Amino acid sequence: MKTIWLAAVTFAVALAMQPSLGAAATIPTVEQSGRLFIGVEQLLATLDLHYDVQAQRLIVGDRTYPGAIVYRGGRHFADMQTLAAFLHLDVNRKGGALALSPRAQTENHSASTAVTGATLSQLRWRLIAVLNDHRRAQGLAPLVADPIASSAAQFQAEDMQRSGVMRHSDSQSHSPLERFMSLGGRAQAYAENVGYCGLDID
Repeated sequence: MKTIWLAAVTFAVALAMQPSLGAAATIPTVEQSGRLFIGVEQLLATLDLHYDVQAQRLIVGDRTYPGAIVYRGGRHFADMQTLAAFLHLDVNRKGGALALSPRAQTENHSASTAVTGATLSQLRWRLIAVLNDHRRAQGLAPLVADPIASSAAQFQAEDMQRSGVMRHSDSQSHSPLERFMSLGGRAQAYAENVGYCGLDID
């Protein structure tokens, strides 16, 4: 498999929580099999995000990146498009260089981001409790939350929100099973349900 080192990407980014990072930073990239990979450590350090790499798995804050991590020349790399989507960034070409910038937020998206992680966690546990009440009434074993499946599902939910399309394959054409296994999940069978529900959190 041929690996071609490219000129460094010019990286200019401002996150919604962090209005400006000053001058653009230079991030190393590598092209492999027609895909562009970006330096993980340099990118996340530029964004000032807390992260950890454990057994080729990238954890940013409390979220696990669902894609593969590639180790080359003493650095970790991740697919640029997938990592940008995971970090809610757009990839654009400006003045002959690639640049990452925060995703434009629609009015609906801005409203949805007001939901906190704690609120989502409460909703998930309430849903499991309701489902298990029904399962008990039917004489069935209770469901148990799986953190790997939860991470894969959350990534897909955010991917569908960004694209505005409900689907089982993500924007990188990964199937539900591929997403689950890329996070370290092990299963003989894996299924996914997707659906839209308008929630009044208040």
